[in-house]
Parts: sequence; structure tokens; C-alpha cells
Amino acid sequence: MVVVVAVVLAVVLVATYLTWTAGRLDRLTARVDAAWSALDAQLVRRAAAGGDLAAHLRRHRLVEEDAALALQRAAAAARDASPADREARENELSRAIRTVLDEVAGRGGKVDALAEELRTSGNRVMLARQFYNDAVRDNRNRRRRWVPLLLTVQHRDEPQRPFFEIDDSAESGPGYAAPP
Repeated sequence: MVVVVAVVLAVVLVATYLTWTAGRLDRLTARVDAAWSALDAQLVRRAAAGGDLAAHLRRHRLVEEDAALALQRAAAAARDASPADREARENELSRAIRTVLDEVAGRGGKVDALAEELRTSGNRVMLARQFYNDAVRDNRNRRRRWVPLLLTVQHRDEPQRPFFEIDDSAESGPGYAAPP
């Protein structure tokens, strides 16, 4: 009788652990999806802020036409980029932002307000990208453990999300306030 109780207890403990592991994997996948949605929203917001600043600068001829046009084109390209092209387009936007923010530092008025909005959205992109990459890393690490691998708990039809690597330093030139 003791052996039967011990076997049943062991089966219950193993089943509980496997259920907890599967739930944890599902929560990590949901966390990655939520982090991607937040990152995507911040990237769109940054592209919109870049486009607004570029349009204002072009309209009032406050910087060289080439720099403002490059920012406007980079913002449009980043907003309309395909998933495969997204990192490259966001890097181009970061470079264009850095160039324009260097030129408009301390201009005052609406230019400063638009530049501040762009800086803020750049900070938010940096944070959202960090949260997303942390979620992807945690998800991958958990799925590489022996229980998910042994029991094939990992969702084989679900592609692994890639890390999202863009040049955050591109916006950390003069006039750019990095988050504390």
C-alpha cells in the first residue's frame, strides 16, 4: 500500500511540475508577444515623430534640405518596412535622427518641442527594445532546458522570435537625453 501511495504521489508531483513548466512557457511566449507589440508601437511612434520634425524643418527651411529630406524618407521607410527589412530601416532612421538632432539643438519654439518628442520616443524605443530582447532571451533559455527538450513541450510550429538589434547609440549624440 505504501508503494502505491508513493507512486501516485510521484506521478502527481511530476504531472504538476510538467503542467507548471508548460504554463511557464506559454506565459513567456505571451510576454514576448506583448513586448513585441510595445516595441512595434514605439517604433511607429518614433517614425511619426521623425516625420513630423522633418516636415516642419522642410516647411520652414531650418536645416539643410538634404538632412530634412533624409529624415523624412528614413521615417517613411521605417514605418513601411517589411519585417525582414525592419532593423535596417530603423538603423537608417536612427542615423538620420542623430544628424538632424545635432543641427537643431537649442533652436527653441516648435522645433524644440518636436525634437523633444523625438528624443522621448527614442528613449521609449530603447527601453521597449531592451524589454523585448530580454523576453526573447528568457523564452529561449527556458525552452533549452532539459524538460521542454525531453518532452518536446516547445511549440514546434511556433517560430522563435529573433532578437531586435538596432543602433540605439545613433540617437545619443548632442541634444539627446539618455534615460536614467
